[in-house]
Amino acid sequence: MDLTTNDEDGRPWDFDNAEQRRKAREQLRRDQPLVLIGSPMCTAFCRLQSINFARMDPDRVRAILSRARMHLNFVCSLYEEQVKAGRFFLHEHPAMATSWEEPSVKRVMKLPEVKVTRVDACQFGMTGQFHGQELPVKKPTRWMSNMKGVHEVLNRVCTGTAGMCSSGLPHATCTGRRAEQAAIYPLKLCKAILKGIRNHLLATGHLHADGVGLMMDQEEQIDMDKNYDISEVMTASSIEEVRQLRQVKAQKPHGTRDALTGQVLDPELVVQGKEAEMQFIRQWQIYDYADFNEAYDETGKAPISTRWVCTNKGDDAAPNIRCRWVAREFRNGEDVVFAATAPYESIRLLLSIAAAKEETTHRGKVGSQRLQISLVGVKRAYFNAAVSPDTPVFVELPPEDPMHGQKCGRLRRHLYGTRGAAAGWEDEHVSFLLDIGFRRGIASGCLFCHSDRDLRVTVYGDDFTVVGSCSEIDWFEQEMERRYAITKRGRLGKDASDVKEATLLNRVIRWVDGVGLEIEADPRQAERLVSQLGLDGANPVGTPGVKATVPELEADEMIVDKRAKVFQAGSARSNYMGYDRPETQYATKECCRSMSQPTELSLRALKRLGRFVSGQRRLVIKMNFADSSFVDVYVDSDYAGCPRTRKSTSGGVIMIGGHLIKTWSTTQNNAISLSSGEAELYAVVKGVGMGIGVQQYLGDLGIHKELRLHTDSSAAQ
Repeated sequence: MDLTTNDEDGRPWDFDNAEQRRKAREQLRRDQPLVLIGSPMCTAFCRLQSINFARMDPDRVRAILSRARMHLNFVCSLYEEQVKAGRFFLHEHPAMATSWEEPSVKRVMKLPEVKVTRVDACQFGMTGQFHGQELPVKKPTRWMSNMKGVHEVLNRVCTGTAGMCSSGLPHATCTGRRAEQAAIYPLKLCKAILKGIRNHLLATGHLHADGVGLMMDQEEQIDMDKNYDISEVMTASSIEEVRQLRQVKAQKPHGTRDALTGQVLDPELVVQGKEAEMQFIRQWQIYDYADFNEAYDETGKAPISTRWVCTNKGDDAAPNIRCRWVAREFRNGEDVVFAATAPYESIRLLLSIAAAKEETTHRGKVGSQRLQISLVGVKRAYFNAAVSPDTPVFVELPPEDPMHGQKCGRLRRHLYGTRGAAAGWEDEHVSFLLDIGFRRGIASGCLFCHSDRDLRVTVYGDDFTVVGSCSEIDWFEQEMERRYAITKRGRLGKDASDVKEATLLNRVIRWVDGVGLEIEADPRQAERLVSQLGLDGANPVGTPGVKATVPELEADEMIVDKRAKVFQAGSARSNYMGYDRPETQYATKECCRSMSQPTELSLRALKRLGRFVSGQRRLVIKMNFADSSFVDVYVDSDYAGCPRTRKSTSGGVIMIGGHLIKTWSTTQNNAISLSSGEAELYAVVKGVGMGIGVQQYLGDLGIHKELRLHTDSSAAQ
């Protein structure tokens, strides 16, 4: 739509005319174009134009700028409508134009997925005549869009210096007639834009390679929950190559995939899981129907998009398919909404307390007075948190709702994925526990103690772990049932009727009669790491890592291909696994130091860690029935252990008697130690801090223990 094209009445599109702007907006709302490309007038925002403005009449300058801003604000308002409706846009202006500082443009920049890319037109074949010779014209421009595929195609800048183009020819100045010619995009740039749009639509599932245009038959609709790898699309230079990629994908099993593992889930179980979730939504009246206009009027944006997330909480032998209808609300620059999370060592602390009490205060007790560990989960915990009327939240309805597409939902209760859900649930369960007599912890707001009933609770999301006598746990679970819909996942204890094994945060917890408790790390993490690194069937090694030598470090090279992502994903998984695998923490830490810039040596170190794990896939931490009066912290350091940086490493272990509570291995980043004594001192300070933290957590649970620190360094002492 510009002066070279006519509207339906045969008049040129002139956006100086308010009526033409109104008609254009109405047509866009009616046609709902998937992609909108805008390039409003830019002369008034040109840096060189500001020199002319200094010589012009101020009223004339204000009129020129007012007209230019009117055009700019108009197209920016259209961009906002595109983004809020889940569609796409592309905007271009000169890189040095002052328009990039205009409020309307900055507002668009803050919208979800919107980015700005600098482009030099000479890289896409823009040329101009200079003294009879065809020379490249640099013309720096900036492109703003919410399409990742476009940014990846256009992200090309000239690397030439001193007026020379990277092609080896000098740049022709972009002034006079050449500036007028440069207003026309070169064919290569147009093709690149179209390719970027195509790649993005393929990657997001809006377009498929086996049809023409954006319309597709019902049976050809792409699963919007499926992840399309844009890097895979970007490697294709033609639609035919994309078609071949899709044919390869078509040979893979279809259906709903596990959100964590990618494995195909049983379709019948998925349907059952979704229906169970929908029954819960109807029963709890999670939302009221609302018109889409209400969402725009009250929040200024479209309803939040939603999707189904399905996971198998069990295993292949005993699947437990859980389907959650979740919102996809992004921060968009607003303040962070904080919700506390229990430290992982608090789980071990609670189990250590249980093992100690079984040996002391509950020794020999049976029946209702025997010690138990109860695992309780709150069903759809976030649904219990009410949405404040002062901050309304509107969401898209699930496809299973008969009003899907016709109405949106005004949430009455928080949904998984909304920004305030976690904080709302925290406020809800904290007020509940305080009302029934618990005292909230100070060091961690997720630890609770009921002194009168001798109950201790840790809250991890929607999981409640309780230690106490059988009769008191009966009371606690009854109180929970009065307030929430809960799942009783079992009580561990010594009685024949008690369960002997249960899962907590994907860890296996066992009660071994007459011996103690056991915590087994999630073995699936080890299996996934081995598979992720392509090490299935590889020969295992006896140690998780070895130190690199100076010659190896000097010969090391950066990884620039897709193996970098494999390394980063594997390092992240090993880092998570390290909480339960103390023997891998040092090797994992060394790998994670290269996360931002993976190298051949770091990838080799990660693969060695994977080979070690392939031979040691299971690890069990045992806590015998015994008590101790002390929190013992053991620390050590490796002085100047890194040959590359000469930085030292500190490590430590926290024990309560024979119970392992916490381990760590960290690089001393604040300073380079000048002696082994200084490195040991840093390790001691780190250990004391960790020990005090555990001591404070114990205090939150109503238990006091003295702190002892152990080091083999006389200099640090």
